[in-house]
Amino acid sequence: MASPQQRQGGLGPVLPAMLGALCCSIVGTLITTSLHLSPTTRMAAAAGGAALAPMIATVGRLHRLRIGAGLMITIVALAVTYGGFTIVDSATGRTDPHLPLPPVGGTGRLGEFSGNPTRTGLHIKAEPAPLELDCDDTATACEGTVRVSNAGTLPLRIGAIELQGPAAAAYSHTGCEHQTLAVHGDSCRITVRRRTATAGTARLIIHQNLPGPPTEVDLSSGQTGGGEVTGPVSLTACETPADGVACPIKGTGFKPGEIVELTYTWPLGARSRYQLTTSGDGGFEHQLLRASPPGTVEVGAVGRTSGRTAATSYLISGSTRPQ
Repeated sequence: MASPQQRQGGLGPVLPAMLGALCCSIVGTLITTSLHLSPTTRMAAAAGGAALAPMIATVGRLHRLRIGAGLMITIVALAVTYGGFTIVDSATGRTDPHLPLPPVGGTGRLGEFSGNPTRTGLHIKAEPAPLELDCDDTATACEGTVRVSNAGTLPLRIGAIELQGPAAAAYSHTGCEHQTLAVHGDSCRITVRRRTATAGTARLIIHQNLPGPPTEVDLSSGQTGGGEVTGPVSLTACETPADGVACPIKGTGFKPGEIVELTYTWPLGARSRYQLTTSGDGGFEHQLLRASPPGTVEVGAVGRTSGRTAATSYLISGSTRPQ
């Protein structure tokens, strides 16, 4: 009769012992965290705290049963403590975790990864930074690539990507936006294009879930002033316009890739302005379709970068016809 009663009484302290183990484990972790000790030391304190209450509870009858129950309580308490802190640290992106986080991905020995050393928490790497596009300024466009990688142990979420700076309008980008780099070493690529023949500097702004400001990569494109001016500048009109409504204007000797502004002054004094971009040899051809009364049309051209100017004219005869 005494033996069953002892067994029933031996299981009674399990719940209080488990609650005591949890409390001791959590308190030990918080105390070592407030003292700024290492995550490994905090882990040891959590284990010791979890074992404290069951160790006290083993005094008394049914020694082996109570030791086994205490051991199980310690393991459960430590697992709950570790899991709880890990979930909170991962969800909040804490860079200084309460307890050491498990390694994610990678090769080699535990905690080591190929490439850059793993950094605990949220970290990002963007390279090359700065990015200089290898551009031939006789062309109208060129491109380069920025590789963004997860350099930490927590999921890296890339948000919006934008361009800022004096020449932001001359560049464009594709790739990486709104992607999640889940584990260390995961990466994506941002393709940056220069859309015009010449451009200055700009900044690639990468928004992410790290605390603090977004990541920035400076952009430039080599010879930002364009190619050299070659040959004399000239502007010529067609010899025989069809009632003046379709007369090609040809220009040469301007800066390659620069914007040229054409100004038409019509027989009755009205003016029209048009902008175009020169080709790799500094030339262009522009054909305008417009009805006009008889008379002389004056055409002037100004290069925005080179400052070169030229002028020509042509005669409109006959009646006007809308086209």
